[in-house]
Amino acid sequence: MVGSMRLQYFVLLVLAVVYLVPGADAALTTTVSTSKTDVAVAKLLRYNSFSHEKDEERTFNLQSITGLKNLANVFKSKITPGTLLKWANKEKSPDFVFRKLNLHKAGDKLFDNPDVNVWAAYTNAISKANPEDAMIKTLKTRYTDEALSQMILAAKKVSSTESVATKIQTGQVQNWLTSKKSPNDVFKYLLLNKAGDDLLSNPELAIWIRYMTAFNKKNPMQKTSLYATLKTHYSSDAISKMIEAGKVIKGTGTIGVAKRLEATQ
Repeated sequence: MVGSMRLQYFVLLVLAVVYLVPGADAALTTTVSTSKTDVAVAKLLRYNSFSHEKDEERTFNLQSITGLKNLANVFKSKITPGTLLKWANKEKSPDFVFRKLNLHKAGDKLFDNPDVNVWAAYTNAISKANPEDAMIKTLKTRYTDEALSQMILAAKKVSSTESVATKIQTGQVQNWLTSKKSPNDVFKYLLLNKAGDDLLSNPELAIWIRYMTAFNKKNPMQKTSLYATLKTHYSSDAISKMIEAGKVIKGTGTIGVAKRLEATQ
């Protein structure tokens, strides 16, 4: 079973890196299409289930995996896929790997380091139940909610970090809900209090509305609304300008939000 488990971990790690790291699929000599990732996983694990007896009898050779050397080029640090596999087999925590990748020294430049993708891929592979929560537990010991949120928002605007930033933001929002962060605080964390006339077309607003809806459901005695929150941060004239700007944006849910806001004025 040792060989079987090692192969499963390796498959998960490689496919997680391919999924999370832009261009990592090109690094593999055998191309894995993101649209076919689930099929690839199924095939590899099905093969593994049929051949695990043989795997137990022979040493698992990482160098036998096609494209492994090229995949290693994805890593900025000297940490290799083989090292990650060893850590996974030893069930090393995401925090341990975070430090080993020297990400604890990155400060507010965390997402500038490509190894953040490697760390996220590792966490995604070993924390199957809730990888986003595992990531946030590591990051919360080093960053405030506000600082991390601003880093995430900036990283979401960059193609090479958009995927990992979005995944981490999912964990952060879950954590906010668990810790009962007020919708007003989250509004500020998402910098919506500084969005101005373009607030209704800001993609973070949809995240906030979903958060507010979930918060209201879990905390009925502390219910709030978009309009009530806007009044805390913007004047009536500013809100009216937002509504007018939102009513002319086609092809999105912005018009609906604008009309509902207008009805509550």
